[in-house]
Amino acid sequence: MVFPTVEARQPPIGQGLFSYSDEGKAGFIDLRGNIVIEAQWDRVEKFSDDRAAVMRDGKWGVIDLSGTVIIPPTWDSIGSFSEDIAIVKKDKLWGAIDKEGQLVIPVEWKALKPSNEGMIAFGDYVHYKGFFATDGEVKLRVPEGFGVPTSFYFGFNEGLTRIQDLKTRKQGYMNTTGEIVIPCEWDFAGRFCEGAALVGKKGAKAGFIDRTGKPIVFEKPDGWEFSSTLGSAYFQHGLAPAKKDGKYGFVDKDGNVAIPFAWGAACPFSPSGYAYVATKTDGDWGWVDTKGNLVHDLTLGSRGIFGVDFYPVPNFSDLLDPVTGKTVLQYEKGAWKCSPDNPFFRLTNTTGSVISCRVVSVEGDKVRLIKEEDRKEYTVPLKSLKPEHVEELKAFAAAIR
Repeated sequence: MVFPTVEARQPPIGQGLFSYSDEGKAGFIDLRGNIVIEAQWDRVEKFSDDRAAVMRDGKWGVIDLSGTVIIPPTWDSIGSFSEDIAIVKKDKLWGAIDKEGQLVIPVEWKALKPSNEGMIAFGDYVHYKGFFATDGEVKLRVPEGFGVPTSFYFGFNEGLTRIQDLKTRKQGYMNTTGEIVIPCEWDFAGRFCEGAALVGKKGAKAGFIDRTGKPIVFEKPDGWEFSSTLGSAYFQHGLAPAKKDGKYGFVDKDGNVAIPFAWGAACPFSPSGYAYVATKTDGDWGWVDTKGNLVHDLTLGSRGIFGVDFYPVPNFSDLLDPVTGKTVLQYEKGAWKCSPDNPFFRLTNTTGSVISCRVVSVEGDKVRLIKEEDRKEYTVPLKSLKPEHVEELKAFAAAIR
């Protein structure tokens, strides 16, 4: 299965900020195209947890949303912050810091994986041997004779992580207390999502089990199958990608075909309810909703994803909203500019508070928006806004469809 890849020239986006470059230096702009942080760094990564990694002279540091240097550039590598923790590297060893740059885990590990459900995996190059809590204390150790594979590592999902018997090489699942709750009997085991995980054995059909290890849905005798590539199939919105006769579609947990097998490739649905699909192998990507409807033309040739809301068109000259196909940012003469299709609103809720925001979409009785104050996305019930704003938003939604 082919997945979209991110190219180096694509600017990362996080918390409503894009990176931009000017005379070989990088900084950040907002969704209007205004410069928020001047281009002064050799490289920048996207914001998460109000922090972004920045590089100067080959060393990495951290800035906040205002551009203030929180951690000076002294590290060989700094990962994205997750649950207020970031993994750092110095002299080929790994540790972890908090948002102020204080060491939480000493820099002494060959392998360290970022925080996930409050757990930070530690170990060697092949297997993780245990997990730190986000305060740096060892939370649990993997039982003797077992290890958590570092390849295709998904962390803890819904309280379970993949574990491997070091003798048989079979895989099962361990909970957050270190108890093996699903025996190691599978040749491959995927991540849990919506109460199900993809598992399989060599020479046998792959399928999904629940959190007790009970089978939910396995491949049907009429010819469709799940991909055995870890991470390439999981349930979102009750649907998972499957394949038949070289074409991809989506099935539900009862094994019913929900979206016909019509695509050359397909990824799992995102939390926002859209899945990337392709018509052929030359990289023509588009989106389908959970009903199988195309929400944008497949001929755009998108090869990278900025998150769940925007994706680039050829040459990455514009950014589009996948639902409406409207341009929300335009790249002109080395700078991002806000498009007329990217309106900002000042909304007043029923308590009298004013929300300055960019409206992403209006879906049913809710509006998705990005607040200017913190550049984070929110879903707000329309009934919480004053009636005149509700009418304004509905008119806007009708106009862009």
